[in-house]
Amino acid sequence: MRSALALIITELILAALFLGCLAPLPYGYFQLVRFAALVGFLLLAWGYSQRKEQVQMIAALILAALFQPFAALHLGRTLWNILDVVVAIILVLEVLRLRKAG
Repeated sequence: MRSALALIITELILAALFLGCLAPLPYGYFQLVRFAALVGFLLLAWGYSQRKEQVQMIAALILAALFQPFAALHLGRTLWNILDVVVAIILVLEVLRLRKAG
């Protein structure tokens, strides 16, 4: 249960950070989100590997690579906002799946 709770907390924090990207905030916030996303998705990948959930682990690694701050992708604000909302929704759905699974 402890593992699932850590995953849920990490996913909810990341979802909130991504939804915060929709607000007109200083550029520093977006840099913080990229670092937090990298760390958060790597933690999720590790947690899912411990639970033997390979699909979720691979998805978390892909998202860590997408949001990493070192070689930023320049997709434009509109596309990033869409991506932020889609990822936040997926994270919340994953929280619901984990809560149901126990």
